[in-house]
Amino acid sequence: TVSLTVSMVGDCTIGTDIQFDTSRNFNAFYTVNGPSYFFENVKSILETDDLTVVNMEGTLTESENRQDKTFAFKGDPSFAEVLTDGSVEAANLANNHSKDYGEESYTDTIRYLEDAGISTFGYDRTAVADGMERESQVIENINAVRNQGADLVIVSFHWGQEKETYPDDIQKSLAHTAVDNGADLVVGHHPHVLQGIEKYNGKNIVYSLGNFCFGGNSNPSDKDTMIFQQTFSFENGELVQDDVTNIIPCSLSSVSSYNDYRPTPLEGSEKERVMQKIEELSSGI
Repeated sequence: TVSLTVSMVGDCTIGTDIQFDTSRNFNAFYTVNGPSYFFENVKSILETDDLTVVNMEGTLTESENRQDKTFAFKGDPSFAEVLTDGSVEAANLANNHSKDYGEESYTDTIRYLEDAGISTFGYDRTAVADGMERESQVIENINAVRNQGADLVIVSFHWGQEKETYPDDIQKSLAHTAVDNGADLVVGHHPHVLQGIEKYNGKNIVYSLGNFCFGGNSNPSDKDTMIFQQTFSFENGELVQDDVTNIIPCSLSSVSSYNDYRPTPLEGSEKERVMQKIEELSSGI
């Protein structure tokens, strides 16, 4: 038997919006603490898995071409080290912030992450479609990676409504389509808050992972997040249906009064509270 443990986490904005307060933004913490600070409290969890996947909500670029939008995120190219130091191996780039500094910022981000050894995916670049795309694209992409010989297909969607704690009909429909067409795990992000987990035809659908290492807000009112881990076992190259999951409730900050950009596993009553919240959100789907 061969087993593979995958950790999925939510929105990582490794950088800031230039309009944010420079004394409290992500870059200020980077200047003082360096790259290894940010994932310090979760690294022991992420380095013992086989694969950690984040949603990269923003760009790594030196472009000055800020797009005309409310929030536009960028980090210095060297910030890729935040992810490598944190034992992150892959990043989704199919989201509404991947071109915040124009088309070149998207290709820059791919280059800087890939150069650092982090696999990137999103849009038509591999097996993962953006949540805004049609169901046919989801099916096409799943078939494409299956044809490339993938034994395990994880679909990552950027979807849903911001701040909504329950998935909408589009999310559910896309998720079910993905599972019906061969996805082994479906995860989502974009709402910036946790949503529940649905068991559908024996597969897990994690509708929203929330924020994780999130430079997009210096003090989000809802700091609850999680690391969703699943261990997949294969016998003779075939996936065994054994649903071994580990939900690790976290806060996106190690302090409750503001965001110090350092996701931290919760303990005691806070851990219980978030576990209960996930269970309640899941039963309401």
